[in-house]
Amino acid sequence: MKARVLVIDQSDDERSWLAHTLQCDGFQVCSAASCAAGLSELARCSADLVLCDLALVDEHGEGLLTRLRRERPEMPVVVLTGEDGDAALGAAMGQGAADFLARPLGDAAGVHHAVSCALERFRLRDENERVKGELEAANAQLRGALEALHRDQAAGRQLQEGMLPASPATLGTLTFAHRVLPSLYLSGDYVDYFALTDQHVLFYLADVSGHGAPSAFVTVLLKQFSNRLRREYRPPMLERPDDILAWLNQELLDSHLQRHVTLFLGIIDFGQGTLRCANAGHFPEPRLVTPEGVLRLGLKGKPLGLFEAPSFEVRTERLPDHFSLALFSDGVLDVLPEGSLASKDEHLDALAAAAGSDLDALWAALAPERAEALPDDVACLLLSQGAPAAPGQESS
Repeated sequence: MKARVLVIDQSDDERSWLAHTLQCDGFQVCSAASCAAGLSELARCSADLVLCDLALVDEHGEGLLTRLRRERPEMPVVVLTGEDGDAALGAAMGQGAADFLARPLGDAAGVHHAVSCALERFRLRDENERVKGELEAANAQLRGALEALHRDQAAGRQLQEGMLPASPATLGTLTFAHRVLPSLYLSGDYVDYFALTDQHVLFYLADVSGHGAPSAFVTVLLKQFSNRLRREYRPPMLERPDDILAWLNQELLDSHLQRHVTLFLGIIDFGQGTLRCANAGHFPEPRLVTPEGVLRLGLKGKPLGLFEAPSFEVRTERLPDHFSLALFSDGVLDVLPEGSLASKDEHLDALAAAAGSDLDALWAALAPERAEALPDDVACLLLSQGAPAAPGQESS
């Protein structure tokens, strides 16, 4: 339905011609011959636009346009002016008119254009205000949702940190310490270590694919698996870390979490002074630092949670009285100086050797917090026995 236009003009002829012209264009028209009658008619007919004589005043001498702009600022007003169009234009626009028509009247197309354009501009203005209001409301809801999300993420991070073992911690003759720095609120890197028997300690470092909450769910599964392992392990597993990886692989497949895990797992036997370890596709290789030098524990194995029956190579290392073993997640490669993978490996060798049993020194040398961007989680696990002498020197 066309808009309703109120014509307020004291000239009967002009008022009649305007009403006829607008009706021919399909507009609904109501009219009045004075300021008082026009204001009364405006309240009655719910006009969408007023077309009025700029010279009309109310009983107090106040101009009709001024009163309309004060009382109905949302209403578009097109004014009729005298023959001096330039002067009238400035006066009308200064009082807030949407457009004006100069006398003498007679251009029906001009009337149609002025009224239609004024209605469209005000329609667009109202639409913009409506959209702006909706956007402000949506932004307020979004801010509230983000604040709630941040609170939830902070709570999740606190819960996740609570699942990690104490650091530092002493198990038998070993000292364990770790650091985990997530790229998002929640981390997909996870470490754990605990005694299986009075003679055996198990440890691992895991790197879950992806980031954020979905990957953090897998770390919960890892913690649950650690608890089950402490309760349900079988003595042959102490010699077969690959069996433990196969068990965890099946747990991940059964969970349907759509995440895979790389994981290095080791079991230290205090009685025999040995480390038995297996690797599920984890990189970079752990660094075993002894007085003889730095040894990379490279082992073949596929990531967990992807294959039905993967195999894992097992390695046994005899441990000296003094050693340290440094494990890293692959996020550490992003914070090392630029260069080839070989140069990064050499850099890790040097850092592990220099840090010895001091995790703070190792972490400070990596300095992941100072990286401009952290595309992946960074984790480091350091276990040590005694204070290893510098490579190439005899320990005391």
